[in-house]
Amino acid sequence: MPIKIASLLIVVLLAAASCNKIKVPENRLPDSLDSATFINKWLISDQFEFDSSLVADQRYQDTNFLSAIGLNEDSISEYMYDKLPGFFSRSKITIKADSVPFPLIKFLKKQEEKKRAVKYLFSTLVSSSDTLVMLLVNSSQTLKIWLNGSLVYRGSSKRNQQKFYEEYIPVNLKSGLNHLQVKVGVHDLSSYLTHWHFGAYVSSIGYARDYYIKDYASDFIHKPILDSGDMLHIYLGPFALDSMVQYQLKDGDDKIVSSGFINNWKTVANTGSAAFSLEGKQKNTFYTLKITTSRGSLEEDFFYGNFAEYYQGMKRETQRVSQLIGDAQTRINMNASMNRLTYVTGFHMNGELHDVRFWDRNRVFFAKELNDFLKQFRSSNGRNLMYDWFLNGFVSKLDSSLQFYGVHIYHSWRMGTRKLPLLIIMPFPSAGDIPLESSWAISNLDEMTATWHLADKFGFAVMWVDLRGQPGTNAIGTYDLMESISAVKRHYPIDTDRIFLLGNSASATTALLNATRLPDIVAGCALVNPYIGSNYISEQLNPVNLLQNLYKSHVFIKGAINDEMVPIDMVRKFYSNHYGKFGSSQLKVANEGTHFVAPKDYYYDVFSFFSTRKMLRNKGKILFSSYSDTYAQKSWGDFRMISADVRADVDVCFNNGSLFLKTRNVKCLSLNASAIPTIQCLSHIIINGRKVNSPTLTEGKYTFNISDSMVSYRPKIDEVFGRPFLVVYGDSSKTFADSLAKHWKKKYYSDWRMKADKQVSEEDLLTYNLVVVGNENNNSLISRLRKYYPLSVKANEIKVGTDIFKGKNLLCYYTFKSPFGKNIVGLWVVTEKVNSVLPAIDLPNMSSDDHLIFECLDGGYTLMKN
Repeated sequence: MPIKIASLLIVVLLAAASCNKIKVPENRLPDSLDSATFINKWLISDQFEFDSSLVADQRYQDTNFLSAIGLNEDSISEYMYDKLPGFFSRSKITIKADSVPFPLIKFLKKQEEKKRAVKYLFSTLVSSSDTLVMLLVNSSQTLKIWLNGSLVYRGSSKRNQQKFYEEYIPVNLKSGLNHLQVKVGVHDLSSYLTHWHFGAYVSSIGYARDYYIKDYASDFIHKPILDSGDMLHIYLGPFALDSMVQYQLKDGDDKIVSSGFINNWKTVANTGSAAFSLEGKQKNTFYTLKITTSRGSLEEDFFYGNFAEYYQGMKRETQRVSQLIGDAQTRINMNASMNRLTYVTGFHMNGELHDVRFWDRNRVFFAKELNDFLKQFRSSNGRNLMYDWFLNGFVSKLDSSLQFYGVHIYHSWRMGTRKLPLLIIMPFPSAGDIPLESSWAISNLDEMTATWHLADKFGFAVMWVDLRGQPGTNAIGTYDLMESISAVKRHYPIDTDRIFLLGNSASATTALLNATRLPDIVAGCALVNPYIGSNYISEQLNPVNLLQNLYKSHVFIKGAINDEMVPIDMVRKFYSNHYGKFGSSQLKVANEGTHFVAPKDYYYDVFSFFSTRKMLRNKGKILFSSYSDTYAQKSWGDFRMISADVRADVDVCFNNGSLFLKTRNVKCLSLNASAIPTIQCLSHIIINGRKVNSPTLTEGKYTFNISDSMVSYRPKIDEVFGRPFLVVYGDSSKTFADSLAKHWKKKYYSDWRMKADKQVSEEDLLTYNLVVVGNENNNSLISRLRKYYPLSVKANEIKVGTDIFKGKNLLCYYTFKSPFGKNIVGLWVVTEKVNSVLPAIDLPNMSSDDHLIFECLDGGYTLMKN
């Protein structure tokens, strides 16, 4: 038999100090098990490796690897437990006592250590009485558990990737010592999940059932796409012992086709599984299964029949219907859902159950949406029909590209008059440039459906944004966020005083920075497991200096004690340093969960915090940015800008009897009298550092005329990213311009406009940011514009004012006031070559200068010094 013994050891030794002898450790259970008690003391063996010949049908699961030390894994009696270390040592196989950290034992320390193998774990549980309890387990791919010498669980595959408690195993503990033996195996080395882990807990039956209901509420069917003749398998967990559990099966027309008690199914109590025959049921259709228990209900959709054939038919019908739909918005939404279905249908149709099952849920979700719409279209002949489901699209004003967001609103609220608070889920950084239709961000239906249930409970709408596949913090992402908010407000009854952002992990920083940029749109932000250490923020994103903009915002922060990525002390420090800047705030520390695996009601506290909050109206202070002018109502007043397309900022505060106003790009400022009711009693009014006379009150407003000399203004690079772009090429640079356009589309999923240098009009110069390809010798636009600003571009040299930059393949960013108007224009000049990754995505975070010069080298772009 192809078995060999490796020498991977586990972390902390608990050898007895006096006798140098290892014993099986004891885990003493509390008298009350109303919460989950972690089993953290184990004897853990070396790993027993095996080759591919034992992978078929998981034969390694029942292979007795302990034969190497003269034992049978199925017949280790209780009296042999204290002798186990001797069996291992005599065979020169290491077994170590380990006190493992909450919440998982992690066996794999490095990616290169991935090998097919099993491990054995031994422990004892000390109970104060004979009692029926539940073992709650999270494990690798195959698992066997013995209690007091009897096999109590055998699982041949990992069921779920996203559960904190994956398996619920009922066991009878006897009073006193109970001997626990575990075999954990792994054979699929392709999974992106951390291999080699195990965690076990003990709880009461009642606690386990309550937790199962919230964790498996819409995620309990083993395989949501079933071929003809397949059995329907579900996971009942702690309810497999309950004879009063009922089921109801409905077909695609919402008709009940079967109902009764689950105990009539084929049920296996110790695995929590139940199976039901679909014999005689209609094929190639969707079904909804509802399970009713004493603790609540579960509901999930599945498909029965030939899905590949059904998908192809649906694809053909969608193409036909797309030609008949008169409403452009409906066509955009329907095609987006079809594109999404095509994407998810390309993943894991066969293979490991947890992978197939994960993508099956996505396939069923989007296929059922399309199926329901097409049924309605056929019955109504397409008249007055809107595609009103999850994916929604809009045409961006920035570049006329199609952009998308996902939205969940309880159906009866969608066309109602009740204004709904909106929670926006910020995208998590992904490995590459991925548009929403192909994004993993809307693939985790396990988490998303749990969020939908919470949204329905608290009366919220929830939106998932994409930010063009780049969840960074530049101005393009912020502009995309504003357009998404504007689009959802056009179609649904959103309360504009109750728009909140939610970010988890790295996306918490995205949520925080966008909240500081849009204080008149966003009423608050929730930062969950946030990676927001002071060094990270100051070095990477530097939004701390903008946190004062959250003076009327609500900030909720949640971290976990056992977060393996973000130390809870870092979160606490950030909160203690900055909470005074927020309108209201709360820090909550969770005892359950890790950075990547958490209870499915982990966002409950977020909804609860925002459920009673709305935008604050602080009459003592006003901060405003025209970044958000188009999308928000200004209750405090209004202003006229010097340059219409450049951000204007207004900062008003009252201090010690004085009114201080700081403005940027503001020509005239009007404040409503209700916003500053004590203005007549002020001793001083200071605008941009200069004392001015008291204003007069006209029609309920105080007006301040601000001369140009009082305006502190300098163009900033990030301001140009809210405008469309035009690529300008010369006679010999069209091919290079085409290559540049491909890189742009890869980064932002849109086609930019292109023109030859001699075709560029003054209207173009007013409308667009310019991307000029070439140099003075092969692009006449550069020479044409030289008369207006000090920029010289040669093949290997760029000169801006008195700054000279020399090198190959240079790229210049330059912002300037347009000579044809007061707009601020952004100019890129690309001389010879472009790298596949444009630096534009991080540019606004790098500098507030009016020009930057990069050199394109093999490894990417390098910011040059003059």
